Amino acid sequence: MAFSRITSTWAYGEGHGYFFGKGNAFLAEQVRCALFIKRQIDVDSTMSKQKQNQDIKIDKTPIVGDLKTFLPSISLEMVSHSIHEPLWNKLVKSYHYLGYRNLLGHRLKYLAFADQRPIAAFSWSGPSLKLSSRDNFIGWSNKQRKKHLTRIANNSRFLIPYWVQVPNLASHLLSRCIQRLKLDWPKYFNHSLWCLETFVDPQRFKATSYKAANWQFLGHTQGSTKQGQGYIYHGVIKEVYCYVLNPHFRKHIGCQQKDL
Repeated sequence: MAFSRITSTWAYGEGHGYFFGKGNAFLAEQVRCALFIKRQIDVDSTMSKQKQNQDIKIDKTPIVGDLKTFLPSISLEMVSHSIHEPLWNKLVKSYHYLGYRNLLGHRLKYLAFADQRPIAAFSWSGPSLKLSSRDNFIGWSNKQRKKHLTRIANNSRFLIPYWVQVPNLASHLLSRCIQRLKLDWPKYFNHSLWCLETFVDPQRFKATSYKAANWQFLGHTQGSTKQGQGYIYHGVIKEVYCYVLNPHFRKHIGCQQKDL
């Protein structure tokens, strides 16, 4: 993919069809993001086919016990464009119900390890373009949303494999990953985050870990997804949760919360 094409895509905000703003600040952000995306593509293209297609072996021996027992051995690593990224891809593709998609744009991947064994996978990516419950919670106008949308990240994947059975591990790792994300996001994308969002399918999950980590329930999605310039209805209604990183974010935007 040509660099000019990448830059052009970022002029429309991760390919969603909206423009973030004008001026040198935006252009600097645009170029920085394009360079990060190019780095991701370069890393993928330079990896040998043998490494790309290798059969990564995952130890599925049960991990069972008390969280306090495992705490000293737990580590969290940002694995985007690293030697551990294929492992993240394998785990999510094989064991997350949504699978794995290779998306361009703002995205960071994390793996949690216990004694060098992977016990959880996270990804954080760009937010939804429009989301009524979130937008009412924030209270911003369409113009403000387009300007500040990059201040939100979506917890697009969260996986603890079925063989990991440690009570309270999920909420612990979620909180820990958020603290790491707050430091990493500005480093890679040149701006801090104000809020986080995620979707939970209530037919599959109870959102226990999000609730335990103090995420706020905002409402439900409308069961549709963006495709091209429009939306298609898929019928899967999900719960919307939000985590506020900066309690003063509305002052920065110049808005007030609306009725949910």
